[in-house]
Order: sequence, then structure tokens, then C-alpha cells
Amino acid sequence: MDVNVNNQNVVTLSDKGLHDNLLKFKYNNNLDQKGKLYRLSNDVITGLLQMEPDSWRIFEQIAKKIDVYPLKLLNSEPFLNDLSEGTAVIPAKYRTVTLRAKDYIKDYQLAASTGYREFTLNALSLFDEMLTNISFSETRNSVIDVGLSRPISDITFHVQLNQSEMTQIKTVTHQMIKPKGWTQKTAESGDESKHWSAANVSFILHERLAMEMLFLQRYFTRLDSAVTEKLTKPASKLYTLLQMTASSKPASQDGGWMISLDLEQCNKLSATKYKTITQFANNFKLANELSKKTEFDVIHFKDESSKVKKKYVRLNIAFSKKSAGDLEQKGIRKITRKRLPPRPRVLVGTDAEGAWARKCIAILEAYEKELKTVKRKLIKADRDRLERYRKIIGV
Repeated sequence: MDVNVNNQNVVTLSDKGLHDNLLKFKYNNNLDQKGKLYRLSNDVITGLLQMEPDSWRIFEQIAKKIDVYPLKLLNSEPFLNDLSEGTAVIPAKYRTVTLRAKDYIKDYQLAASTGYREFTLNALSLFDEMLTNISFSETRNSVIDVGLSRPISDITFHVQLNQSEMTQIKTVTHQMIKPKGWTQKTAESGDESKHWSAANVSFILHERLAMEMLFLQRYFTRLDSAVTEKLTKPASKLYTLLQMTASSKPASQDGGWMISLDLEQCNKLSATKYKTITQFANNFKLANELSKKTEFDVIHFKDESSKVKKKYVRLNIAFSKKSAGDLEQKGIRKITRKRLPPRPRVLVGTDAEGAWARKCIAILEAYEKELKTVKRKLIKADRDRLERYRKIIGV
């Protein structure tokens, strides 16, 4: 796969230059988050696409919630010194994320009766992930060294015993896992009490993985969770790969992109165990799903140039972006602007007027970014408004 995902030190600037530059990235990322966009390093994407779809879904939730630009950390002189020497470690509090089952159920529109259980089992799946050096990149002989065995260093389940009481299982072992939940012996009687699902789960990312996810300045992809939440788990993984390719590689002359996967990569991506490319291609339904539910038109076909005797070695996936008209006609991405707040009754030039102008600017800039994703621009009236608001705050 011809994608430029060369490994990089995501923090390469020093002291004041670093802080000033990341302030801009943090501001833009905050605008992205209002539009349900989140950022992932390309190295993280290529290294983690081998995860099971269940694990990937929970990892998406973590990626959406983690603070990608923890600027307070940059006030630590020891951290900056370690960073310059290449020995920095992200402290645990900056790589700890707690997810709520209620949010997971709401995002993926699940029934509560099954959603809590799915959330719990998927969290366990992510905790059990063991990464190998299989990659989706050809830039380094098809191998990318993520440098860790597990993406998650520690996990804590917060189990709701009843409506008014919450307890924690601080250490989860395989002996505690049961087919329909896990058990914990009570200290008093020694009896086992069964817990069927978790209300919240706290994850601590591996320090090397966190280092790749934070302070992103280049070689990262912006992903739309409003799209991924509507996809099946394997389709969400493939969508991430397509989005990374489209954002990191120029389109071909016909306006599209193509990736080529061998059988091992195909099975890792889709969590399947097909023995030939032909079997995989005959049962590959994700292209149709992505064409219906995303901004891409996707097709797949066996790579004739890879054929050895009668056996195909690779599968090609070709895709291109739909036009803005096609997107809105199909209801995939109908972009609307939030209502601007009315001007408060305050004096011209006061801090209150400036605060109001900044709120309006944030809404218009977020809307402008969304329009750019489908190659559209702000209408003239909104461009004029944006100019007026910027003049108010002196920009």
C-alpha cells in the first residue's frame, strides 16, 4: 500500500516554539470536536488495524475522548528535557480514559439489554489484544514496529451493584472472566457474586502508544465519528484506512485512490479466516456498506498482476469521494450551520462584545471546515459576518 506513514517524533519543536504551535493545533482540534471529528496518528492507524473489530470499536471511543494536546504537560521542565533526549514518558494521568456504557449505547444506538454486555466484552477484547509487527504499509517492507505488546497497560471495571452503590474491580484476571460475566469473591463469606456488565471502564494506554497519539502536528488523519458510528465494526476499520489514504496521498488522475492488500492483511482487517483471495473477494461486503453510508464510492477486485498460476495473491480496493450533491442527495452528510447567538445588549468594544464575537467565529469556522470536506465554501453572507466578528476582536 503506497501511503506515506513514515515514523516521526510527533513533538519536534522546542520550548516556546512548541507551545505556540500546539496552541494553534489545540484550538483547531477543539473546533473539530464540536463537529464530532477526532484525530489519530497515521502510525497508530497502520499499527492497530490488526486489532479485532470489537477492540477497534472501543479504541475509537478512547481516541475521541483523550486530550490530544495536554498543554499543561509542557510546563514540566523534566518532561521537556526527557523529550529532547528521546526518553520522555507520558504520565499515567494523561493517558487514562474512562468510558461510560451509557455513552457507548447512545453512540451506536444499541438496546440497553444488550448494550451494556457488548460494552463490557469489547473492553475485555481490547485489554486482551496482543499486537504483532503486521502492518498495512509498504513504506517499510510491510512491517511497522509499534514497539509494544499490548495497547492497554491497565484496565479498571466500575461495576454497578445497584442503583445507589458503585464498586470497582481493580484487577481483572482471566480466572474472573466467565461466559456470562465475571465473578468476585466477597471478603466476608467467600461466596462468589456475579456481575454481568460494567457501567464504566477506565483504560490506561501503553506509554509508547500514548506518545504516538498526543501532540500531533503532522502525519495524522481527521476522522468523523458521526460516520463511524453508523458503520459495522469491520467497516469502521476499513473506513479509517480509506480516510487515512485519501488524506495522506494525492488522488490519481481519475480522482480516486487504490490500496492493495494480501490475504493476511485482508483477514486481519475483517477478522476473517479465508484461505484464498478469491474466497475473500466473493464474501467481501464492506465495499457496498461503505458506498451506501460514507462519502466514498468503493469497489474491489482481484489483482490480476498478482496472479500466480491460478491463484490470486492480492485484492485491490479502489475508492473515490462522492460529489457534494451526491452526498446531500443520499443524506450521508447534510451540512448545516448552527444558529449564531444574538448580539447581547452591551457596549461596543467591551469584553462582553468580544466574548460574543468569539462564539460566533467558532461556529462559523467549524462550519467552514465541514464545508471544505465536501469542497464547498461559506456563502458570501457568512463570509461577511466572519470578517465583521474578527474585526471586533482585532483579528
